[in-house]
Amino acid sequence: MADNKLNTETYAIFGQATWHIQDVWHLTGGLRFTDEQKDASLFTKTFSTAPSAEAIGRSLLDSVGTPIDADLNRSSDNVDWLIRLSRDFGDNSMAFASASTASKSGGFNTVSGSVDDREFDDEGTSSYELGIKSSWLEDALRVNASAFYTVVDDYQFQQQLPTGAGTFVSNDAQVEVSGLDLQFESAPLPFLRLSGGLLYMDKYEITDGPNKGDDLAYTAKYSGNLAATVMFPLADGGVYWRTDYSYMGDHDNGQTEDDRTVVNSRLGWRNDNWDLAVWGKNLTDDEYAYLTAATFVFSGMDAFFLAPPRTYGVTARYMF
Repeated sequence: MADNKLNTETYAIFGQATWHIQDVWHLTGGLRFTDEQKDASLFTKTFSTAPSAEAIGRSLLDSVGTPIDADLNRSSDNVDWLIRLSRDFGDNSMAFASASTASKSGGFNTVSGSVDDREFDDEGTSSYELGIKSSWLEDALRVNASAFYTVVDDYQFQQQLPTGAGTFVSNDAQVEVSGLDLQFESAPLPFLRLSGGLLYMDKYEITDGPNKGDDLAYTAKYSGNLAATVMFPLADGGVYWRTDYSYMGDHDNGQTEDDRTVVNSRLGWRNDNWDLAVWGKNLTDDEYAYLTAATFVFSGMDAFFLAPPRTYGVTARYMF
């Protein structure tokens, strides 16, 4: 039985402006102040008629939904900023350097964790980036590339309960990530659109706190994607066929490491009102666990949460 009431009040003041120093140089600055108040009235109680519950005075359900009856509140205020310097190279290319901070709101866990674990802190991010944006061949090809370095303080993540059953949001002290990001969009033919991206992560590590030295979960050294869309007119609309491919190298998904390759495709016809399509997801039927849970203490069970297998479908959508 659970009865949880949450209330949030947020106030923010923000602004951004750009100073065009010269024809080719531009300096942008931004500032944001946020004040937030959160209140939580949490009540959870478990009931069990099992003989084991009567014998030990508690139910195994307590390991999933921790009993609680408490009123909690928290307040926070954050000042975040952005500064970016960019330079144009002709009409089709520009380079930039930026530094910024950001905040992610903290809050309360409503189901799991002790009273002390119910609250989790704001997450703070400091980011630095160098990059280029460019277009070529009369905008038929666009290429963007950037190098980045980010430090996250009080990183929010889903922590598993010691029993293995259930999770709650917690904070790691600090995370550092850095890498290179490359993206492109292309229109080599009037009826063909291509896009893709490659992400290389040089560092993705928990650098402080109880989990210091561990790799950041759900992050791979290499990942990428490709997509192609063919379009041509038919009747009062157009036929389209899009196929996309994504790859993610070995990464920590909880308790194990795995890579994954996913191919999706969609063939349809659409106009201003209708969108009719047949589609397939995970066409290669790649089997991978998006989450692996810790061993359940009370049963010894290992749980693997598998992504959906190869799936087909038909969609009909009408837009007013």
